[in-house]
Amino acid sequence: MENYLKENEDNIRNSKEKEIDKINKEKTNLINDSLNMMNQMCMNSINNSQIMENQININQSNMMDMDINPGYMNNMMNMMNMMNMNMHQDNNNFDIEQMMQKMNMQSNDQISDEEKISDNYNGGIEVNFRNQSISLKIQCKPDEKVSDIIQRYRAKSGDNEPTKKFIFNAKALNPYLTVAEAGLANNSNIFVVSTKGIKGGGCPMMFTDISKNKTREIGFSKKAPSYRKVTKGINIFGICNFKKCKAYKKEVVVRIKKKKIDLIKEREELFCPECEATIIPKTLGFYLCKFVIYGKKLEDDRVEPFRNEEDEANKKDSLKYFDPELNGEVMVTELIIEVLEYL
Repeated sequence: MENYLKENEDNIRNSKEKEIDKINKEKTNLINDSLNMMNQMCMNSINNSQIMENQININQSNMMDMDINPGYMNNMMNMMNMMNMNMHQDNNNFDIEQMMQKMNMQSNDQISDEEKISDNYNGGIEVNFRNQSISLKIQCKPDEKVSDIIQRYRAKSGDNEPTKKFIFNAKALNPYLTVAEAGLANNSNIFVVSTKGIKGGGCPMMFTDISKNKTREIGFSKKAPSYRKVTKGINIFGICNFKKCKAYKKEVVVRIKKKKIDLIKEREELFCPECEATIIPKTLGFYLCKFVIYGKKLEDDRVEPFRNEEDEANKKDSLKYFDPELNGEVMVTELIIEVLEYL
């Protein structure tokens, strides 16, 4: 009987959508603050109470639409200015002025953020240089050399250590490629790794922190796609980045037909089962076997060995999966996965 895993719908989310969601949330909070202040001023104002009540009703109606534009924010600012002039003898003037200053600043910040997103997706992009203690955004263009943006990172961060490696998609970046040729896109993560004191094991890569040993069960489905088929023993999960593949940007399963794999050294041999392009390994799972995992990971630029207790996946109707959301990610310099016995 062939077993196919249910597909994980939430493994990829567009970074642009995340940025826009954040801005929309900030806008909604800003509108709520202004409505509360307007309600307070309405209670304190006698001459303008009916006008303010009507405006509040309009604002509450508009707030239901999350697509709030800068023009609407400007109208609200004008309304607040008019009310401040009509209430210049009120004791709350100082609070009103503070609120208006805050709204002006936040509105300008939000417009700036929107313009930044628009610019990023019209030629220029931002990439994230990350290590254990820093996340630094660097602006670049698709036709720039990778070496140029690395130099820009070094100048901005003050990091001139020559032993650093720059890892993208589990591989060291080639400094002679352009940004576009290297596959870098808006909000791509480039991991900065110190190789000082690291011997052997190949180039480090980001992977689920297996040492935390948190797993969950994934059931099987007859409707699952072909690239989700599993085997007894080791199953490596990763992302296919080949645009013409039907599994593009989705989590696929690479079935390992041997009892032991050195993932750092052998990751170039992990191919998408649908199109045979090299995948980006992210985590792993086990089916009907006893197993052990050990290796080395980077903690604050120090190499720390780890070894999990021997474990087993003994359920016929599910696979034991090391969930990245439960374990987080870490930079690994060695990762040995071994089946002790098939069940």
